[in-house]
Amino acid sequence: MFGETEKDEIVNEKFDRAVSGLADNLSDKTFLYRFLWIAVAVNAVTWLCVLFFHESVNQAYSRVFDISNKIGIAVLGFPLTFGFCLIYSLCRIKFPDLEENNLQSEMMASYGYQSHSLKRWYIWLFSILGGVLNVVLLFLVNLYLNDQL
Repeated sequence: MFGETEKDEIVNEKFDRAVSGLADNLSDKTFLYRFLWIAVAVNAVTWLCVLFFHESVNQAYSRVFDISNKIGIAVLGFPLTFGFCLIYSLCRIKFPDLEENNLQSEMMASYGYQSHSLKRWYIWLFSILGGVLNVVLLFLVNLYLNDQL
């Protein structure tokens, strides 16, 4: 009852392989540039839709929120995700050695580890804040263009 079945173990192994493959791909510059351009394109299309079709976007969001708040919040997750991906890929291109930890028995090894950890933390923080800022700005621009602000 509480143990994992063979099917659960197979699903978990596939998920682990997918996650480790993504982590390996994020250290590849060509993958990061592709990731960056996809995030830029989707983000630009989202902004263009809000700027030029603001009434339709407003009606669509109000219909989605009328159906369910959970679905509406999930729909807001799309611009959040692509804003996050944009900032994260820019930071990973700027700091490519983020995951390389050469922890040897040097005197300053713990300082190097702390420096890498702090850099990783700041990149995640700026990426999340960038995604949230993207959604907030989209929301405010949409409200302003529809004379609701």
